[in-house]
Amino acid sequence: MGNFKSKPIKEYEIKESKEDVMISPQDSKYVEEILKHKKEKDYENLVLEGGGVKGVAYCGALEVLDEKGILKKIKNYAGTSVGAIITTLLAVGYDIDELKDEIMDLDFGSFLDDKIGIIRDCYHLLHDYGVCSGKVFFDKIGELIEKKTGDKNFTFWQLKCKYNKKLVLVGTDCENSKPVYFWFGATPTMPIRDAVRISMSIPYIFQPIHHKNKDTDMIFVDGGLSDNYPIEVFDGDYPEDPYARTNLAPENSKTIGLKLITNNLKPIEFGERCLNKIDSFMSFNTALLETMMSVNERSHIHPGYWERSVKIEVPIIPITKFHISDKLKEELIKCGRIGAYRFFET
Repeated sequence: MGNFKSKPIKEYEIKESKEDVMISPQDSKYVEEILKHKKEKDYENLVLEGGGVKGVAYCGALEVLDEKGILKKIKNYAGTSVGAIITTLLAVGYDIDELKDEIMDLDFGSFLDDKIGIIRDCYHLLHDYGVCSGKVFFDKIGELIEKKTGDKNFTFWQLKCKYNKKLVLVGTDCENSKPVYFWFGATPTMPIRDAVRISMSIPYIFQPIHHKNKDTDMIFVDGGLSDNYPIEVFDGDYPEDPYARTNLAPENSKTIGLKLITNNLKPIEFGERCLNKIDSFMSFNTALLETMMSVNERSHIHPGYWERSVKIEVPIIPITKFHISDKLKEELIKCGRIGAYRFFET
């Protein structure tokens, strides 16, 4: 496992990663190697970016990857937020048709499980640091995992032993302002659904996850705040030290990532106005979160970044928007297919 440091631990103890180090510019040969594997469609690592309900578009891109025989070759998965949800389902055995059916049937709006009112919401914000408990989502992701594994609390280690799959999910450690990577090497006994719940914990919307690590009360929130697109997570995997962080490692040419792009589409595309206009606490929160993720992402761009990324152009939908129509879901899936076809045509 590359680009972070961790080691096997007991129960939920989290091994903090060391300070991030900028990757040095790579020789053009690394980019050439990436393009070679792209031409041969020879991939074994799949990474999905976070992005709220826009991530429905991944179903379309994954359909194309399946058509091209890529999906069946994937051994390792990584994702943040909605990317964590979809990579989890793929890792436990959902095929593309099953995945699409589940996503189309999924009522994202039901995850906003606080329906009491503004006074109660204020109480939760002040005392729990988030309006919604996240229990509806937590139960749902457990149900989906159980459908394939027989155990809603299926762990990272069980996934490795039963399916020989490596799944890396990203959260953010608020105490240390760093990304935390959950996988079988760092958190073997952790139920996967716990990590998914952490990865999609949008601040203020969902209550953060508290965890007691020795004498420290750790607080975890959405992984998108620290590493929304963990495209580097499989770079530099050294067998002599499987848990070492490899800051200067070349890009893994067998990694393909799905990335959501909004710059080239108008906000009113597809008949729904999704422009972020700041006129309320919620819209301010949305703009703030998206600004933080955008700034963080720019610090990770390096040679080979775009060559490994399927760019999926989608309409601008705030990450705090959960209620979307089936029509918009279908349009997003179409966006995913178009993005994937374009990637392999160039």
